[in-house]
Amino acid sequence: MDPYDKTPRLPAPPSPADPSSTAVLVSTVSALILALRPFLRGFLRGPLGLAHVALDRRLKSRPQVFSVHLV
Repeated sequence: MDPYDKTPRLPAPPSPADPSSTAVLVSTVSALILALRPFLRGFLRGPLGLAHVALDRRLKSRPQVFSVHLV
């Protein structure tokens, strides 16, 4: 490399996402959902009972790829 060369250099392209980090993220989120499930179930049945019914109706009206049932 010539020290006097002033040609602009392109930055290195970003590395593709590491598949292992994606797997760790998915497993962490699923573990978090499972850990918070009893709390969320009680919370939705208690103060947010009506909101839960409205949310359930809204979710059933949309096609979904997957669903998480807390109750």
